Amino acid sequence: MLLENQTSPPGAVPAGSAQLVARLAQMLGTARDNADTHYEVTKRIVAEASLLLESHLARNTQSLPSQSGMLARWQINRVRTFIDAHLNECIRVSDLSALARSSPSYFSAVFKRTFGASPHAYLMKRRISMAVEQMLGSDAPLSEIAMNCGFADQAHFSRQFRRMMGSTPSNWRRERAPRPFTR
Repeated sequence: MLLENQTSPPGAVPAGSAQLVARLAQMLGTARDNADTHYEVTKRIVAEASLLLESHLARNTQSLPSQSGMLARWQINRVRTFIDAHLNECIRVSDLSALARSSPSYFSAVFKRTFGASPHAYLMKRRISMAVEQMLGSDAPLSEIAMNCGFADQAHFSRQFRRMMGSTPSNWRRERAPRPFTR
């Protein structure tokens, strides 16, 4: 579970977040408008909004104090920093457990209780989130984005993206491109 950094009043938007809030409001408005007639569109929009928000929270929040059966704050910070710094590389549970100074099996169990997902699922979410940011912010080919985000190849990226977002990366990008996309 995560809490907002309390350096600003509750409900206030941290500096640099105005664009995120505007984008989320636009996405949720579109989802609301399509909820009754276009279930799949609504599902994809909500999944995308969730990824964007999770990515923002992962970068801008502090965790709760350590509880029994969960990772300690220093372990969470260490693991999160390592994952973010090495998203484009192969990350093994053994590497993460060594950072947290625990066995791989114990680490996997407490990681899931702490983050609400297995290490692999969390890593895939972070990689897809990074890919979404790159797809929205550049015209780079999907194969390049896949490699930049740590996927084995474009096919691996496409499978994971479709599983999480409900659409292929090329279709998703085409639907959201601010200008005609011709690749």
